[in-house]
Amino acid sequence: MGVPFSIAPAVRSADPHEEDYGIDRPAMDTEIQAWNIDVSPDGPYVTTLYDYLRQAVPFNAPQSLTPDEIHALTA
Repeated sequence: MGVPFSIAPAVRSADPHEEDYGIDRPAMDTEIQAWNIDVSPDGPYVTTLYDYLRQAVPFNAPQSLTPDEIHALTA
């Protein structure tokens, strides 16, 4: 009698661009445009870091940190 499912381990691609990072679907054009943020590198100022953290962190849920969480990360 045959095995009803595969017991072979999942094979991951060697190409890092093919990883899904746990999101499980390709990004839509509107999502890519939302990620196209400009954080100007005018200097090593904490405001630049704060702005980047506010707009792009965490990777899987950008713009979800509270101001207090962002402040804790920059402090």
